[in-house]
Amino acid sequence: MVDLQQKSIEMWQDEVWKLHAKLRKAEDALRAIVDDEAPREVAIPYRDDGIPSKHDKCAHHEWMYNHCPYCIMEYAEKKLGEVNAP
Repeated sequence: MVDLQQKSIEMWQDEVWKLHAKLRKAEDALRAIVDDEAPREVAIPYRDDGIPSKHDKCAHHEWMYNHCPYCIMEYAEKKLGEVNAP
């Protein structure tokens, strides 16, 4: 009986740690969005020499110095998808 209880407790502890790790990943992703640190890819470079410029544009044709809600949404969906992956 004691072995069964111990295994059950260990199983629940493992589940709690897995959920904690998922919540941590979701929190990190949301913190990046709130802090305006969500990564954005340059789709249309302004300069030909490859040096980043504030005039670069994302895939949604927004300047890199402007907020792009579509980039944020894609980042959030990607990160939350990773959190919900088995």
